[in-house]
Amino acid sequence: MESINTKMTDRQQHMNNTEKDTKKLKSKNKTKKELAEDFASNTSAHGFAHLVTSKYGVLHVLWVICIIASGTGMLYGIFSSFVIYLNFPTNEIVSKYTTKQDFPAVTLCNVSPVSAYKAKLKNRVNLQSFIEYAQFLMKYDTLKTIPGFEEFEERFKSSESIMTNVNFGYWSLQSHNWTDIILSCKINSKPCPRDNDFFKHIMNPSFGICVTINGNQSAEKIKISTSGPTRGLSMLVFLDTYREGVDNVMYDTESVIQGGSGLYVQVHPPEIQPDPVTKGVQIMPGQSTSIRIKTHVNKYLTYPHGNCTKPFFIDDIGYAHSETLCMGICKQALTREKCGCTSLGEPHDSKPYTLGLKMTGNLSYCGRFDIENALSPHPNITELDQLFETLRCQQNINLNFYSENDKKSCACFPPCMDTTYEITTSASAWPEEMYMKAIYDHYINNRPDRDDLTAYNSMKHLNISSEVWKRHMKKNILRLNIYFKDLEIILTEQDESFTFTEMLSSIGGFFGFYMGISVLTAGRPNQNMTSRLSLRAGD
Repeated sequence: MESINTKMTDRQQHMNNTEKDTKKLKSKNKTKKELAEDFASNTSAHGFAHLVTSKYGVLHVLWVICIIASGTGMLYGIFSSFVIYLNFPTNEIVSKYTTKQDFPAVTLCNVSPVSAYKAKLKNRVNLQSFIEYAQFLMKYDTLKTIPGFEEFEERFKSSESIMTNVNFGYWSLQSHNWTDIILSCKINSKPCPRDNDFFKHIMNPSFGICVTINGNQSAEKIKISTSGPTRGLSMLVFLDTYREGVDNVMYDTESVIQGGSGLYVQVHPPEIQPDPVTKGVQIMPGQSTSIRIKTHVNKYLTYPHGNCTKPFFIDDIGYAHSETLCMGICKQALTREKCGCTSLGEPHDSKPYTLGLKMTGNLSYCGRFDIENALSPHPNITELDQLFETLRCQQNINLNFYSENDKKSCACFPPCMDTTYEITTSASAWPEEMYMKAIYDHYINNRPDRDDLTAYNSMKHLNISSEVWKRHMKKNILRLNIYFKDLEIILTEQDESFTFTEMLSSIGGFFGFYMGISVLTAGRPNQNMTSRLSLRAGD
């Protein structure tokens, strides 16, 4: 009896094991055969569920077409997201805030490079180089028989050519002394410092000797806490460009900016090299002119979203990096390499801007020549041909330099942060005749140093009640006020408009919109795979 019970128990156990094996086998077979169907029926990508559950026929074909169309749209959207991101788009964020501000530098250039008072003096200095060049210009028409002189007539009669060929010492003695002709100067309601750091003389090929006021970067900044003319820069300037009987001053007849009277004025950050010809404004004598300034600060992104250069200072030039300065140095380097001379109108080459170009040693200025040889009855034609060839080379560079290829080869980009000043001007007639004598007495005649003043020496011989004296005042004197319109700064910042995170969000949106797929959709296949592994482990 006991043996029979044992056999029945063994048989029951065998049947149970057989049933379990059958269930496992069915589970295995279901996983292999119906894996895709199980995923389709449970996924959030409902198109696949409809595709699986629909019977073969028109509806099945329509779902196939819908899935293909949606997949195409999804792939196009993903591709577009990648393209947009890899273009590294940006936008600009503009904000405003108010704070105390540093007063900027101001560069002044006299439209007439030569002092009328000094030109009238016959025996001030030995002006041999001036006289030689004047003789050269007077005989220029006879020189046109030599090939090349007619071609470069405009160049030889330009201010740049005169400054290139006249001894600099003689030129400076004939130019304006800015600390002399600026009769009065106040900044932030205090007298301007009378030193070379505050009044920095610079050379300009169009205007000769100009002056930058408040251009010393190492000096203590002048903080302005209130807007308006009383807290800005206020000056009284005697231009020294009009004088009765002076008609022998060399004048560039081809110039589009000379021949008049007044100042070119540029407002700029102290560390940035001035460019008064292209960025300055003109003001006239016989007027009181107000220049109101508003500060703009711009911040740019570096590569790959932008092409800006982190700010740095160039010691041997004396200014900070700017795109204009970089292009000028690159152009100078190219001129020296190709033409074998130095351009007067461009900054000298510098170590931070080697740019792969050949840097040469000290070279003479382009267009400098032997005046005595040119005026000789039998000039050295070979020497003149070399001069003309050099001028052609420089002319070709000047005409063709500023192209996109040049910008790329020079690798000149704006600084990552720069400051510019928006200006508005207004003017009124000044001074009125009834105030002329009071102004003359206060600023010129009653000064203890009047004998050293150009204004006094050019007018002391005139009858103060005469029309000639009044004309001298009206055509030589001006008042200039430069001040902040308000202390508001407009900040423009470049920002990424399509970040990496936004790209991922965009791709996820296309997956979800077109196909109904999300990150969690991957959980169902993972669950099926886990089940299969568990079954195998159970085996």
